[in-house]
Amino acid sequence: MAPKRIIGVDLQQDSVRVVVLTRRKDGMHLAGQACVALPKGEPELLPTVLRKACLAAGVSSGPAALALPRGEVAARTVLLPPAPPDQVEPMLDMEVQQYSPFPSPESAFGYLAQPPRPETGEVECLLVVARQAALDSARRTLASAGLSPAWLAAQGVALCGMLTGERPVLVIQVEAGWTGLDLVSGGLSISRTLPLGSARLREAGQDPSVLERLAGEVERCLLSAGELPAPPELVLVGGGAQEALAALLAERLGVACRLWTASGQPGLAAPTPLGPEYALAAAVALQAATGPATLALRTHAPETERRSRSRAVLVGALSLLAVVVVVLVALGRGPDPEQVARTQRLLVRVNSLQARADHLADLERELRVRVREQRSFPDAARDFAVRAPAGVWLSSFACGPGGRATARGKALSSAKVGQLMTALGESPCFTDLNLAFVRQTKVGESALVEFSITWEPPGE
Repeated sequence: MAPKRIIGVDLQQDSVRVVVLTRRKDGMHLAGQACVALPKGEPELLPTVLRKACLAAGVSSGPAALALPRGEVAARTVLLPPAPPDQVEPMLDMEVQQYSPFPSPESAFGYLAQPPRPETGEVECLLVVARQAALDSARRTLASAGLSPAWLAAQGVALCGMLTGERPVLVIQVEAGWTGLDLVSGGLSISRTLPLGSARLREAGQDPSVLERLAGEVERCLLSAGELPAPPELVLVGGGAQEALAALLAERLGVACRLWTASGQPGLAAPTPLGPEYALAAAVALQAATGPATLALRTHAPETERRSRSRAVLVGALSLLAVVVVVLVALGRGPDPEQVARTQRLLVRVNSLQARADHLADLERELRVRVREQRSFPDAARDFAVRAPAGVWLSSFACGPGGRATARGKALSSAKVGQLMTALGESPCFTDLNLAFVRQTKVGESALVEFSITWEPPGE
């Protein structure tokens, strides 16, 4: 049953924001809001600052909803073949092993499945993988502040849940040290994070290069989405959302751009005086209060761990059988020779089946690695094209032995190569990213920079 009161929490690098919603007959009403600054470089004060924010918003305890930090979460859309509902999660479990940017024992995942497509029966799922340590840390932070976790989600997914119209929306979340781009078109389609904070963006009116970079990233995001069903709208949220920035983006891109407001949100009673800095806290609170059918993040149990548990059960059963035989002998009731022979045959059969299972597991791991390499290489090529900044040209893109990939190209300057490495470092498609070399070269009369980078496909 959905709670009557829910506390939405937004933890940022520079502040803690809290929104309290209560249920009435006409919908959820705003009962309190607060924003408390977080001292720089003192993350251990986070529970204390969160408690201060809750008290300032008029609550001391209760169920809370929180969005995990972007760097601790990865989301992707997965298209599964026709299958019964009880088979969706096992198939996604395999996807986590192949595509998770975090090691499998350290991963938690959740998903939101769409209805099967009528023409093919395929199921489209939004798969969200989180670092287990981040999940545990979020729970501890809430508990230390006297709150109980009611819902934990990813930031992009939480914002996506509040934008349910038919028109595509690109949510631009501007915070102190970064800017997030989340494209919502029938669901979360693309989620990216840029190392471009609110302090830089405040200078967009005086420094055209800052606006050009943000506008260029927005254009890349929209282009990578392919054909959209309608012209997109830009919505600014977060502590750095400003009317001036919205106007500059609208003028530069030729699309509508506005600040987020609470008015008109489904399930939220109007009028509700909340500014764009409270969008994320309101989003998680509202979705937790209305009982979202989404993303109960849970620990990922790798196949190797499951096999270990099965083997432990088998060994325990055989040990118990051996104890029974010894006890019967000790009591002078020797076991039936036929039963002994049958037990020995069963043990031989069990050992044979176990050896066969181990062999099949090895083949499965090898096949999974090959499939991962084949899938991750096109994903990396596509993501490279989307993330590469202007002024970078690709001359070769190859996958070598063992799946390690190499990209070579040219750039206008070393700074452009640095921007490329920063952008690729934010992608789950590039692990163990390495700049093999960078050197000056000339093409005709133009001085350029030649570079080579290598990376491994995402680990299992």
